[in-house]
Amino acid sequence: MPPVRRRDRAAAAAPYRRGQATSGCRQRGRRRADEEIDGAAALPDDAVAGIFSQFLDMGDVVRCAVTCRRWGRIVTARAGALARALPPPGRLLPRLAIGVFHQEAEDAPAARTRGSSPPALLPCFVPMASAARIITDDVWRPLIRSHGDGLLRNSRPVTISDGKLRRIGQAVVRRGVAFWPLDHGALGVRIISTTAAEITEMHLLPYDVPHYWPEARLLGVLPDDRLFFVYFGICGDTLMAKLSYFAIDGDDVAAGRKECSSLEEGILMHQMKVTCQDKLKLRWVCEKSGLIFFTLGESSGHSGTFALNLHDKLVEKVADGEGHKWRNFVGYEMGTAGYLASITPQTSPRRDRR
Repeated sequence: MPPVRRRDRAAAAAPYRRGQATSGCRQRGRRRADEEIDGAAALPDDAVAGIFSQFLDMGDVVRCAVTCRRWGRIVTARAGALARALPPPGRLLPRLAIGVFHQEAEDAPAARTRGSSPPALLPCFVPMASAARIITDDVWRPLIRSHGDGLLRNSRPVTISDGKLRRIGQAVVRRGVAFWPLDHGALGVRIISTTAAEITEMHLLPYDVPHYWPEARLLGVLPDDRLFFVYFGICGDTLMAKLSYFAIDGDDVAAGRKECSSLEEGILMHQMKVTCQDKLKLRWVCEKSGLIFFTLGESSGHSGTFALNLHDKLVEKVADGEGHKWRNFVGYEMGTAGYLASITPQTSPRRDRR
């Protein structure tokens, strides 16, 4: 009788299935991942923060912060130091805009309690939808109580020299020069002493076409240091924004001028069908986030407060109601430190190992 043939172990092994590792491979991969995590966790927090501070792009720090909870806590706890060490973003970050401060109209009903200031004199805060999770009443109410009306009064660069140069609207600052949009050009004023308001230079950077409607024009400065002019108009029945830039050679403001209108960049806001442009007001340019706040009255067909995102070319409605009547309108955005501190990491607990 022939001997019984034993089954070959190699033949008896289950065939390898594509996309599925054996249990031994899975265990070895898990041990290797655990060793890598343990190695990263062996670095102290200060060493990890020191590595983050050497990054050339803040976006890389943000991506690291959302990788695991520990790194997120390190970035949040050291947001101020990281913000000082990192280079400027160099691009628009829409999430920096968190809302607007304003004062109610003078004819608004003002109910007041004994010993309190009239509500019409205190600023009100309206948060953006994207900032609702980080901006709560216990954050902005103390700011209002401590600063009061001065929060709005000191929000715009204002220069006065012997009473001749007075407040003429919102100004922007580029390389130590304050600019105001006028009918025929942008007025640039360089100041060396803020206490005595000593003016060293004053130049008018001309437009190629006059813009006589003050409530439909603003100036802004992009993160790449370009001064731009924006105005709103109507194309058919749709609201449109027009952007153009000033050609300025370094700090030589005297030779600067706005580019030709034929080179303007147009942004058509398709969802904004307006019936009347008379109730349009451009209110504020948030230069780090690239948001332009504007308000429309009831007769326009879109009553409320809106924000045009220059990065995504989209419009967000910030608030309903009579924002057109608000006074001392100020857009508010976070600094880099506030942005880093507001990051909420979303990772699994297994990766947050010490």
